[in-house]
Amino acid sequence: MKEKYRSRFKKYIIGFLEQKRALGYVYFREEYTLKRFDSFCADNYPSESTLTKSIVLKWAEVIGNEKLNSRNDRVIPVRGLAKYMNSIGVDAYIVPTRLFAGKVRYIPHLFTPEELSFIFSFFDQIQPNSRYPIRHFVYPVLFRMIYCCGLRPKEGREILRSNVDLKTGKIVIQKAKNHKDRVIVLSTDMLKLSQQYDKKIDTVFPDRLYFFPNSKGNAYTYYATQRMFRLCLENIKLAYIGNRPRVYDLRHTFTTNALFRWMKEDKDVNTYLPYLSAYLGHESFSHTAYYIHLVPQYFSQISDMYLSKHSHLIPEIENED
Repeated sequence: MKEKYRSRFKKYIIGFLEQKRALGYVYFREEYTLKRFDSFCADNYPSESTLTKSIVLKWAEVIGNEKLNSRNDRVIPVRGLAKYMNSIGVDAYIVPTRLFAGKVRYIPHLFTPEELSFIFSFFDQIQPNSRYPIRHFVYPVLFRMIYCCGLRPKEGREILRSNVDLKTGKIVIQKAKNHKDRVIVLSTDMLKLSQQYDKKIDTVFPDRLYFFPNSKGNAYTYYATQRMFRLCLENIKLAYIGNRPRVYDLRHTFTTNALFRWMKEDKDVNTYLPYLSAYLGHESFSHTAYYIHLVPQYFSQISDMYLSKHSHLIPEIENED
């Protein structure tokens, strides 16, 4: 069996991941990055047992046309590894925070009703595949649930079957971003769709752990869903400016649409915002209010007087992912 880690930092990487998971972090994408870093060290510094400045800064170099944010995503787990090593008395170079000063805030794509229709139509037309026998059942419901419930993609992928009540429509979202459980309630249409889906999947996985299992019965990975979503966007020839749209942008779209609808209906956003914040699993109201930044195309439909009435809700904060 091929060894997972090959460098002399193996035991520290394993210890760091164990510590993070003991604290409740999933750390899947970070583990993938650390595996790449381990291979990088094994191939380029096979005899080095000290995490030196030269090793870390070489890893931190921008590769080709790599975007700064992508580079930062590679470096942050290694910075965490170095801090862990220092905490157990092992000398390691910690990347200074100034290295991340140039981080560019991601501007999400807000899908129009027509674009959403094209997206869901694409997933509805997925054909059965012997290699992925239930994919054509899972994806149409999974992506709709992420959008209709404003879920973080990871929350949707990892919903447990035991946490879904198909009589009441209540779903318990466990171990969300802030390590707090919360309850969401499906709309009537989404509940009906979920009931129909559940009957189909039960014929293949009657005792499944996850509500949306892959062909092996496990939860779908970030990479699998993102890859399928990109295939969808290419198929429907979605036009966009700037960053390539992500699955996460369905959550952004849900939230901005909810806020815009309330503003257009002249509802008291102050009253509704705490409920939306709790539904989304945000720790702070300001994280939810941030989404008002994302609807400039709607501002022309809202009077200046009305918008100024809610200006105190629009903070200058980083996007909450």
